[in-house]
Amino acid sequence: MVVAASIVSVAAVVLGLTIKEDGHNAWHTVHAWGVLAIVGAVLTFAPAMARTFNLATERAWQVSLVGSGLLVLFWILLILPDVGSNTSLLSTVGAAAGAVATWFAPAGASRGDHRPPPGQAW
Repeated sequence: MVVAASIVSVAAVVLGLTIKEDGHNAWHTVHAWGVLAIVGAVLTFAPAMARTFNLATERAWQVSLVGSGLLVLFWILLILPDVGSNTSLLSTVGAAAGAVATWFAPAGASRGDHRPPPGQAW
């Protein structure tokens, strides 16, 4: 689920930025913000790639959360004001898929699994 949602996130964000509508694409207006959105979408892969990069489950989830946060920030600042366009739908799907990837990622202690370490009495 996490990998599929992350793939959809990256693909939809990239397509939303590059497909031309009314003679231009979003790169003409978003500039570096588009790169930030793509980086955010890629960061949602962290839970799926945790073992590859030797990340703890909790840290991988935190990286994914940062990626989702970047996507939401991009969506609020640059997509929401022009939400009526067709390419904004793709960017919206990308941001939502990134959030879904983070939501379903294993989180370890981040979601309330706060148990004391073995042997700790307090």
